[in-house]
Amino acid sequence: MKIPNQAESYSTSSIILEDTFQGIRQLAKNEQLAELIFSESQNAIMITDRCNRIIDVNAAFERITGYTRREVLHHNPNFLSSGRHTRAFYRDMWQSLVEQGKWRGELVNRRKDGELLPELLSLFLLRDGKGDITHHVAIFSDLTRLKKHAEELHLASHFDALTLLPNRHQMLRRIREAISEASPQTTFAVCVLDLDNFQQLNRQLGHRAADNVLIAIAEKLRERVGTQGDVARIGGDEFALLLHDVDSGDDQLQQMTESFLLEGFTATPLVIKASMGVTLFPLDNADPDTLLRHADQAMYQAKLQGGNTFAFFDPDHEQKLKDQQAVREDITHAIKAGEFELHFQPQVDTQSQRLLGAEALIRWHHPKRGLVMPDQFLPQISGTEIELALDTWVLNAALDQLSKWHADGLMISVSINATPQSIVRESFYKTLLQALTAHPSLAPQFICIEVLESVALDDLSAATSMLNRLREIGLQVALDDFGTGYSSLSYLRNLPVDLVKIDRSFVMTMLESAQDLAIVESVTYLAKRFGKGVVAEGVESCAHIDKLKLIGCDVVQGYGVAKPMPAEELFAWSQTAGLPSGLMKNLPLT
Repeated sequence: MKIPNQAESYSTSSIILEDTFQGIRQLAKNEQLAELIFSESQNAIMITDRCNRIIDVNAAFERITGYTRREVLHHNPNFLSSGRHTRAFYRDMWQSLVEQGKWRGELVNRRKDGELLPELLSLFLLRDGKGDITHHVAIFSDLTRLKKHAEELHLASHFDALTLLPNRHQMLRRIREAISEASPQTTFAVCVLDLDNFQQLNRQLGHRAADNVLIAIAEKLRERVGTQGDVARIGGDEFALLLHDVDSGDDQLQQMTESFLLEGFTATPLVIKASMGVTLFPLDNADPDTLLRHADQAMYQAKLQGGNTFAFFDPDHEQKLKDQQAVREDITHAIKAGEFELHFQPQVDTQSQRLLGAEALIRWHHPKRGLVMPDQFLPQISGTEIELALDTWVLNAALDQLSKWHADGLMISVSINATPQSIVRESFYKTLLQALTAHPSLAPQFICIEVLESVALDDLSAATSMLNRLREIGLQVALDDFGTGYSSLSYLRNLPVDLVKIDRSFVMTMLESAQDLAIVESVTYLAKRFGKGVVAEGVESCAHIDKLKLIGCDVVQGYGVAKPMPAEELFAWSQTAGLPSGLMKNLPLT
């Protein structure tokens, strides 16, 4: 069944009133039928004489107005007036009635008990054969229920049912009005305020009490904002504020995030803290939806600062986010389009000068930017599912290439960097097992997984568990960038790794810096004492190689040996032994 809207209901009522009057007019000759219509009509009917004195009303009139027939006979109907309409309104109504013989419209009268009575009223004139007015007929219906329903619909669509604050839709409308009314000198703030740890409070107090907390917070926000702006509830424990004539140094912003003290919920006053994000118009010259979204982003920045504070939206940060998203979409496409490739940097034994292995390093052949280095795109996908997808691609591509080298007689190992996200995920281990299964000819000891020292120390338990599992299936594990982490030496003894890679920052400057040389010597000594091999990164010259050999470093890697190169170039390099003077010209293979 279709539920009529307000306009349709008014239209239907008008038709009923019109038909009722026509019925009276057409059936007036049949007094019995006319009396039946008059008495049984659900619409109020009032008939007055030429002097506008009431001569009859029906039962519906008595029910709707509360007046009895006896009380109103011979009275002018103006006792029904509510005082809500001007003299001009009544003057225009009577002028229309006299000129056109009828008038239809809405007006508000008053019942006997004083309650307002909204009506849909039709007035008609009856004339005699000479054209003189003999009677006035008023037929009206009670619009109270329709008006109440319309008000409920308005409240539901514009206001929050719990706190009775304006809702998100209403706040957006008010921001839009503020923008349209703004002058060049106008500055106003759009804010999003979120209660800190509200979910915990919800569990502690229960849903009903938590709702009462929101009601109390809403009232306190109304008080804090006062006449200087608007407050709305836009969801859960999140509120939006529109503050007029506010700048970045205004104390009012600080006042909004001061702790809320609520009595009566617990034995002691309840302390509620909040985080708020702020964006300022016209510095942030955006549409209402975007202003609210920017304030929401700034709110999360306030949360990251520890909460119970406020933070401003940074337009530059927004652009960075857009750029980051664009890069992520490009990388997703690049994986599917085969735009990535691996370059490999040789790793050489300092004593025998043999080529032991190569580190796999990703490169992006961008269709417009050319060869893109990893530091220009990997940070953009850190911690995302795209990073995991790229890790999977690197793992499979490295093992594919290692299989080809072994088939061609180049029996070296390959080192693969594991990102922080991968090394603590079960999915990485499963992907590794699948890759090994797909390459049954490869012995696991030819594969080395490199893990950043900082990652191992950040989540020591998870990292240790994964590293042990990798070693159990025969893989080697290297601790990369060693020396840059805090308290790293105290963990060296217990971490399940085979190799320690000394960070390039120490190796590159060790010939000029006595302190860096001491670090390289200390790390090498301790690693040896704990039975771990040592790899030095960042080797720039033969002098570096000679010094590292004396110190006892096992393996060197860096531009002093060779730059990273495509797989086919590495194979050719291994055959011609393109090494600097001081290393053997005919490089034997492992």
